[in-house]
Amino acid sequence: MPDSSIENAADLLFRDLQYLKASSVQRCLEEVPGYRGVAETDISSSVEQNLRMAIHAVKSGVVPASSELALEARVAQVRFHQGLRIEDVLRGCGGGPRDLPHPVQP
Repeated sequence: MPDSSIENAADLLFRDLQYLKASSVQRCLEEVPGYRGVAETDISSSVEQNLRMAIHAVKSGVVPASSELALEARVAQVRFHQGLRIEDVLRGCGGGPRDLPHPVQP
């Protein structure tokens, strides 16, 4: 079980979720050319889901089970069918741990 300082840091990240999401979407559109043809609302939705999952993992200390990643797998399939290269999908919009402030401090 995570200690209270980690839980507090995760709570702060949840508080700043909209800022983190906006920053991630902007970075994605600027740095990954393949995403420029994807609707910003779609990118934003994916980023928010990824951020929520990453912050929850930090707070709980539990990595999501593969069965909990079905939505992310589906989004990756959709991006592939939208013509994105696998490299762009992997670099993508994240909303994962690399998009959280480092170091995470309470």
